Amino acid sequence: MRIPFLLLILVYEVYLLTHCATFNINDSGETIMVCDLLTISHSPGYPLHTLWGRVCCLLPIGKPMFRVTFCSLITASFSVLMVYYTLRMILKQYLAPEASGPNAAVASVEPVGPGEGTAPGRPSAWLWEIPAFFGSLIFAFSYQHWFQAGGAKGGIYTLNTWLTITLVYLFYKMRERGWFIKSFLLAGFFYGLGLAHHWPNMLVMAPSFLWMFLAGQNRVSMGRMVHNLVTLKPFDLLDNLVNIVSAFGLVNWIKAFLALLLSLSVYLYLPIRATQNPLVNWWNPQTLGRLVGTVLREGYKGVGDQRGWGTIKRDLIRFWLHAHHQYGEVFTYLVFALAIWGIIWLFRWSWKQWAVAVSFVFLFPFSFLFFLWEDWAQVGESILFSKQTNWVSGLGLFLLGMGVWTGIILFNNPLEGYQWTIDNFFSPVFMIISMFAAFGVAGLCQWAAKEWEGRMIPLYISAFVLSFALMPLLLDYNATMKIENGQAIYQGNDQSRYVSSYDEGMNMLKTVNNDGVIICNGDIDILPLWYLQFVEGKRPSVVSFTMQLIPYDWYRNPLFERWPFLYVPLRRDQYGREDIRPETVVQDMIDRHAKDRSFYFTNIFTAPWMREKNPQCLPEGFLWRMAATKNLNYPFTSDRLNLLWDTYRLRNMDAPDRGYWDEYTDVMKDSYGIGFDFTGYFAYMNGMPDLALWSFNNALQYRQPQTLMRIYMMIGDTYMQLANYSAAITNYQESLRREPRNPYALARLGDAFRMMGDFPNADSAYHQSLNLNPQQKEALDGLHALTQAQTQRELPGLKKR
Repeated sequence: MRIPFLLLILVYEVYLLTHCATFNINDSGETIMVCDLLTISHSPGYPLHTLWGRVCCLLPIGKPMFRVTFCSLITASFSVLMVYYTLRMILKQYLAPEASGPNAAVASVEPVGPGEGTAPGRPSAWLWEIPAFFGSLIFAFSYQHWFQAGGAKGGIYTLNTWLTITLVYLFYKMRERGWFIKSFLLAGFFYGLGLAHHWPNMLVMAPSFLWMFLAGQNRVSMGRMVHNLVTLKPFDLLDNLVNIVSAFGLVNWIKAFLALLLSLSVYLYLPIRATQNPLVNWWNPQTLGRLVGTVLREGYKGVGDQRGWGTIKRDLIRFWLHAHHQYGEVFTYLVFALAIWGIIWLFRWSWKQWAVAVSFVFLFPFSFLFFLWEDWAQVGESILFSKQTNWVSGLGLFLLGMGVWTGIILFNNPLEGYQWTIDNFFSPVFMIISMFAAFGVAGLCQWAAKEWEGRMIPLYISAFVLSFALMPLLLDYNATMKIENGQAIYQGNDQSRYVSSYDEGMNMLKTVNNDGVIICNGDIDILPLWYLQFVEGKRPSVVSFTMQLIPYDWYRNPLFERWPFLYVPLRRDQYGREDIRPETVVQDMIDRHAKDRSFYFTNIFTAPWMREKNPQCLPEGFLWRMAATKNLNYPFTSDRLNLLWDTYRLRNMDAPDRGYWDEYTDVMKDSYGIGFDFTGYFAYMNGMPDLALWSFNNALQYRQPQTLMRIYMMIGDTYMQLANYSAAITNYQESLRREPRNPYALARLGDAFRMMGDFPNADSAYHQSLNLNPQQKEALDGLHALTQAQTQRELPGLKKR
């Protein structure tokens, strides 16, 4: 028990030290609210995690956001522990079958250390203990699993991983004496829990679970069943299945089915809770039809791109971007190599056997033809009827990883830019890779034990292997960023300083007045408000809602009930149907209550219609207030804006040397940059160049690199207003360094040169602008002004063109 205990403590301690300081934006705000207030989550509802999270919310530890994250820490840590137990069991069954098989004595052979006392030919315990420890550590500190362990939403995926590996453990445990029926009944219960948690994952894993289940019994060999299948002997195959079914007995089949139903009953939480109209009631599953629609995710039909090669290609690229550094830079390739070696070592086939196996995979419908050719039939049967069961075990795990991977790649169709939504589902794939890497280490350990004899050899090898196992812990700890295929890839799992999402919500609440209405446009801005307002009770009088959910009655009607003044009657379109589009319903809210309330909208992915229908907007911090709504009489001055920005929390917005950093931080950081940017533009248009300069210079600190060209150009325009032409030239040149072929910037650079009396450079800049755009108005006007200045000052040195 010492090794698993130390493993659990080590992993949990690392997860605890690096967990998210608040909550990350990956639906964590909603997840915390759902668990703490027992509301209903988005499809498929996640009732099992909701109840598990509620139990943790009753613990007197920290705030609710830590209590729900604690769920992730626990299930992630125990998933790693179950990987260790599963690996140790499989390797022991393979290396010491006489001590772990179904016919082993109750007092089986105890693991014996190396050196004196070890029976000749009898394997030592370190041959399965060390590889199992290696594989579990590799998986524990893989980027994806570690990331999930540190956040509240990640608990949904770590719970799924724990259920998955527990089922794998139970299926392999069936082979041991005394566990045949117990594993069967427990597997039925845990599979039901998996279906009650995230059924799509359990469906794609079903073929591998079926294989493991059939391989767990010893009534009929898997080789015999596969032989009957590929040689087209359906009646023999049916007879095999009948024998397997009868091995468990009718009573146990009934018990397993009842255990499955018992665990599936967790779904009853959804309709029972929905009848009480909770604060957030996704899809309102009160009726049977709504319940089925919620569980089957029917509300998401039509969301995303059309399935096809384009979406598959995007999914493949996304997988590879994260897969090739999952265990740390460069070291990941070593893990992949170990996994490949693990497959080879586990199967131990000759080249002919590998050829038959590969041909069988790619030519499955014609595989029976191999058995018509005597030579290949002998090779195939040597595989199927081998007394060793290692190929059966390996194939079961391989089917699990490939099933999950194939399901994600083929059936997910996220919109362009939303490929990150599939990242978390790949965790079981990397778990299987880690397990095969452990098999590879076991093969190396076995080889080393045969090559070198000596009492200290196992100690040396163990120290070397375990030092390697800690490499992902070191490599995935520090935050790094690199650009690949035009995308920013972030690595680093120390989330202990991540506060961006929490601060985003706090800053929005600080911006608005008591009569304010915050109109959000998606998860990134509404989820922090859901947590802060509904769980922590911060500024509950402020109204906040997301336009994305307005078309759904289960969201719209409770919203009107909570804030009755928002209610507006729904219009009818030309066909007599209710017009539930956000651009209609939300705009009616704004128009109806403009005098009574101050309406703000966020600048993250702002809907185009919002700007078109409300063109007059005032910058308030990083939100936009509609000028047509209630006037707050706030002076638009640098003092007022400084006072507002000084109250903001702008912590850890730059990629640190150590710590967590991801795409969400980029988005939220850019939202502050947009706020400064828009403030500067507004001030510039209203003749306040000093305030515009202050705003644009701040925008440079926050905006994305691809937008800096325009900001430098606006700083140049602002300096032109201030008659500081040399500073204007510097900023126009900085803008052109980022985009040399910008006709407007070239024309304005010409204006700056002209105002300084540098007419040759002005003339050159104007003509460069016109070469790019012959109709560039600023360049044409500048050349005209230059000609007039030439005439007035009689400059013979200037060549006319």
